[in-house]
Amino acid sequence: MANVAKIQTRYDLREDRLCLFVELEDGQRVATWLTRRMLIRMVPQLIQILTNSTERSASAQAASDPKTYASSVQRFNQKSAVDALKSKKKDKETTPDETADREEAEVSILVESIDVATVGKRLVLTFKDGQGMEQPVPFHEVSLRQWLAVLAANCRKARWTDDIWPAWLTEKADPAETRQMRLN
Repeated sequence: MANVAKIQTRYDLREDRLCLFVELEDGQRVATWLTRRMLIRMVPQLIQILTNSTERSASAQAASDPKTYASSVQRFNQKSAVDALKSKKKDKETTPDETADREEAEVSILVESIDVATVGKRLVLTFKDGQGMEQPVPFHEVSLRQWLAVLAANCRKARWTDDIWPAWLTEKADPAETRQMRLN
């Protein structure tokens, strides 16, 4: 299977699902449909992976209060990832034709299970349906943070109010807290 070139995520009102459009390097487009139930099962695992990674790196630097330090680092890392995503969006303009192409996937998968694996410094999510179809999607930490922010925004758009999102991902950082945070 070809490597992933880009992904786009949106909420589909008619389907009441999130659709992850995966464009492969060979030009094939795969629509990967996530139900609310699958999202509720997937997001806490991804958050835990990011939390464990941040706590491991923060514990050596913040022996006095590692949880507070780790939370501040999470907020900082999340804001940096989202700011980088916003910067990319400003650089690109989507034409109506690109939007139409995005809607026309050659393959459609209704996700029934998700495998999570670490390969080097990447996290690979493999979305599977019940009939043998699967679509692996690799993420580095920054791209995973960006995708989680997009997922959270789409959940707000869908009015899915499940309590699965940590404060460091959904809240804007307090400017006073950001100025006081020391990262080295």
